[in-house]
Amino acid sequence: MLFILLCAFVGTAAAHEPLALTGVTLIDGRGGPPQADMTVVVRDGRIAAIGPRHEVQLEPDLQRFALDGHHVLPGLIDAHVHFFQSGGIYTRPDILDLRHQRSYRDEQAAVRQRLNETLRRYTASGVTGVVDLGGPAWNVELRETAAEAPDAPDLAVAGPLLTSRVPPELLAADQQPMVEVGTAEEARQAVRAQVALDVDFLKLWLVAEDADAVRATDGWIRAAIDAAHEADLRVVAHATRLEVARAVVEAGADILAHGVDDQPVDEGFLNLLVQREVIYIPTLAVEQGYRRALSHTLTFDTMELRLGDPEVIEGLRLLPALGAPRVDPAPGARREIMYENLRRAHAAGVRLAAGSDAGNIGTLHGPALHREMRLMVAAGLPPEAVIQAATAGGAAVLGRADVGTLTVGQRANLIILLCERNPLESIDQTRQILRVMKDGRLFTPAQLIPSGQAATS
Repeated sequence: MLFILLCAFVGTAAAHEPLALTGVTLIDGRGGPPQADMTVVVRDGRIAAIGPRHEVQLEPDLQRFALDGHHVLPGLIDAHVHFFQSGGIYTRPDILDLRHQRSYRDEQAAVRQRLNETLRRYTASGVTGVVDLGGPAWNVELRETAAEAPDAPDLAVAGPLLTSRVPPELLAADQQPMVEVGTAEEARQAVRAQVALDVDFLKLWLVAEDADAVRATDGWIRAAIDAAHEADLRVVAHATRLEVARAVVEAGADILAHGVDDQPVDEGFLNLLVQREVIYIPTLAVEQGYRRALSHTLTFDTMELRLGDPEVIEGLRLLPALGAPRVDPAPGARREIMYENLRRAHAAGVRLAAGSDAGNIGTLHGPALHREMRLMVAAGLPPEAVIQAATAGGAAVLGRADVGTLTVGQRANLIILLCERNPLESIDQTRQILRVMKDGRLFTPAQLIPSGQAATS
């Protein structure tokens, strides 16, 4: 059966129905140039064949979609989110305390109640893989829920963040998102508890520590890293100051969850990242989200209004009326340092992944990765490098070798963009999604998030 789609797409493929996408322009996630007039064949949820249209033989049982003029790229992977946070105004009382409006316990209950919908917001945004870098023990349950849902993204999770100081405002949660440790033995016990949960990573939240504390051979940080590696867990570090980031990488951290923002990185640090094969997630969007929300200047684009959580968006719009303190909207020197460090990391060949830190105030679950990608381009990276970071780079964080690129044998997770939307000319074209394919199943954004679950403009 042949369906002709010229800047339109009629019908949706049934689960694992074999199909062919013909005439597409392929961006395969490996950083190379686009490949025009290609055919992609999908069988049993995987890419069975890929090549120039005139070279790929199509079997009679294939449902065929003619997609001349459409760009196809791998499903995106947000390598840094937190599902225990909503993105709204009540989610971080240690930063913006509105517990007189909604208790933290009630906020956590509301977050959990809509998690299934939150997962679909990612898929609808073209994000077919997500990495939660720290939260309550129920993160593991959410990972299993996602694995059983055909319309949910792939999910890898960390458990409670290890830190030397848990903000007291977060202690009211039924399940704690952070664990306070102070000694090497407490760190080892905490790691054993997370191994028992079957998490995918160990996350260290290093906001109070200096480099000497990280380097201490008898300290909790090195003990936690060693214990995690003994259990075959990768270690992710929140370390935004250069010397702390350097020290934690030297101690064995595998992934830096944030870009360095206090000073320009040096050649020695970049060489260390390359030699250790550390993945660097710049995480630019979260700074912008907080700044714009707390300065009462936050606005939403069309995709955010369509696919972001409407309750979260309406709450963010209420901030001025609530009399919340207002911060300076100017980005200041910190943003330019992050931009410069990202440019240097890219030029040095550091492995990059794209992560939004969605869930923090002003950073919406689902569409936030597109804002992150826009900011990475604004920092000076070419769109093809940003797409690679958001696909193959994200797959490296996710820990999956079968996603992140469009090659034979890979799982069929991909995005079909609207006609003539070339993301290599403008990264914002990744927002113009016609269909999302997850494991060979095609979805429209509207199927995943009906208009009744969207915010008003």
